[in-house]
Amino acid sequence: MPSHTSSPKRTMVPDWGELHQMTALDLIRKSDNNVKLIVLDRLNELKSSHREIMVDLVMDVLRALSSPNLDITRKTLDITVELITSRNVDEVVLLLKKEVVKTQSTELEKNGDYRQMLVQAIHSCAIKFPEVASTVVHLLMDFLGDTNVASAVDVVLFVREIIEANPKLRVSIITRLLDTFYQIRAARVISCAVWIIGEYCLSLSEVENGMEVIKQNLGDLPLYSAAEEGETADASKKPQQINSSATVSSKHPVVLADGTYATQSATSETALSAPPVLSGFSGAPGNLRSLILSGDFFVGAVISCTLAKLVLRLVVVHPSKAEANKASTGALLIMTKQGVYWGLADHDLHVTIGTIFISSSPN
Repeated sequence: MPSHTSSPKRTMVPDWGELHQMTALDLIRKSDNNVKLIVLDRLNELKSSHREIMVDLVMDVLRALSSPNLDITRKTLDITVELITSRNVDEVVLLLKKEVVKTQSTELEKNGDYRQMLVQAIHSCAIKFPEVASTVVHLLMDFLGDTNVASAVDVVLFVREIIEANPKLRVSIITRLLDTFYQIRAARVISCAVWIIGEYCLSLSEVENGMEVIKQNLGDLPLYSAAEEGETADASKKPQQINSSATVSSKHPVVLADGTYATQSATSETALSAPPVLSGFSGAPGNLRSLILSGDFFVGAVISCTLAKLVLRLVVVHPSKAEANKASTGALLIMTKQGVYWGLADHDLHVTIGTIFISSSPN
């Protein structure tokens, strides 16, 4: 009888068509999360030995983002980021942008963590291919006020890196940041955003707008504790209400159901006397003021350093010395009031402000 020799087994790698079909079927049609995780693990192993095939499959792999399971989406994004090339980066980033928009328009339990993963993936793409930064940075800046603090921190760090690496985007990023600054609430995000304002506001209009945004979000001086501020607000409202009623009551009296008199125009007249605010400013206690009153010394230090930078820059770019001196006085007043609120002694306060200006000076 003829002898049969056994040949060694060879691992067969599926061709492109088979791999494409496997990926599409297992990642889209299969409902079992364990199956999807196993497929993603196999694809992760293949990407090192058959990278060219996997690069062509990247858009099919991204279909797994439709899964509500965060482990699947995290593994999908990790594989995708490692397969980014100049050929597919635009298509991948476009899909990631659409996913970010979806997290904004729907209320899903995974939205916060999922958005953070997407921001990190886009950040990685922008680091590898800086030319795509301009297509995503303004969209991501809408999430600087995200309730998910980790996601908002990732966004502001991304903005800081992009504005440094892409000087052509500086003006548009600064403009966008100043417009949306009032939405930011997290201390870590605010401190970084204020630092960006002080570092990259260069022109006269940018410096003036930057100082104005900081002043409006700090609110009126002096600074009070929450209880004192509430008492002051109540005391200031009473005379306004009396004056408004006295002015209009004789013209438009209205008899209510219980037989008492009231005036309909008192509220509108009070609104007319309110001080003007920047576009988009909510009129509520500013984010900076809330943090200062809560005792956040680090945010206060960043504000003082930023104001010093802006004042020193304003002296150079402003044609009017008198206006520059006026702005400098306003900045010093803010620093002083912060120090007084925190209980700094006069000597310590003078030394601190002097040190801030010396350290912020470009010379």
